[in-house]
Amino acid sequence: MEVSLNPESFEALIGIFSTKEEAMGAFLSLAEELGWEKVPESFAFYHAIFDGNKVIAGIKVDGQIYTYDQLNLEAMIRQLASKDRIVVYSMDVLTYIKDIYPEVDRKTYSISKAIAQKAMNPPDLDILAKLYGRELRSIEDYLNFIEELTKAPIRLPEGEVELPALDGPTQAC
Repeated sequence: MEVSLNPESFEALIGIFSTKEEAMGAFLSLAEELGWEKVPESFAFYHAIFDGNKVIAGIKVDGQIYTYDQLNLEAMIRQLASKDRIVVYSMDVLTYIKDIYPEVDRKTYSISKAIAQKAMNPPDLDILAKLYGRELRSIEDYLNFIEELTKAPIRLPEGEVELPALDGPTQAC
């Protein structure tokens, strides 16, 4: 279910708030507490890998790829927090940032979770890449492949999976 208000109707409801922005903030906070989600308009693709003994994380935002090590994750978190939706292959990669960004679960779209909800077994990302004939050597390769997976049905040994839209509710993905 989707709810939208036209600006004129919303302005008539602001009552006790001094500005429209303050009222909108209160409205969105209450809606999120009740389980509603804002329809996302901005997206970031996120992945993390081990490189020797350190974690390398990467995000792809507006076609640009940024990489971070564990010493500058806060800069990455600021960029992720500014986006409405974070797309990952598996929720496992969130363990690296959950301590400093606990809200990440709320706005994450997980491709493997969407596959599992279609009653199919989601393979490991590296195995899926081999099925596609792709080699994933760098964080850039992983991010580009993850984005590619969201643009067409995913081919698995047991059949194709049509993913929910990226702007759909996170409960569906």
